[in-house]
Amino acid sequence: MIYATVNRVPREGDLICNGCGQAVYTGSWELAEKTVTVKYRLVSRTVQGVGEQLPGPLKEDTAKIEGATVLFLGHSFHRSAALGANVGEFIPSAAH
Repeated sequence: MIYATVNRVPREGDLICNGCGQAVYTGSWELAEKTVTVKYRLVSRTVQGVGEQLPGPLKEDTAKIEGATVLFLGHSFHRSAALGANVGEFIPSAAH
């Protein structure tokens, strides 16, 4: 048996990552003007910390929208232009 994470990178191909960490959060968000209130909690991760209890505590933070970019917890996020061309493979054909 082989265990790995496959990451698809537009115009570069698929990369196999053995041991990449993964964290899964669940939550909700609410848009207000140029900010987004985000409520979230960690529900699973590849490697749990010693004594860490999951699901984690509910957290609330604010993201800021600047043009096509979202700033959240010191990180900048934007939509990949290549995403639109590839997203169809994940949408059931009945939804097209």
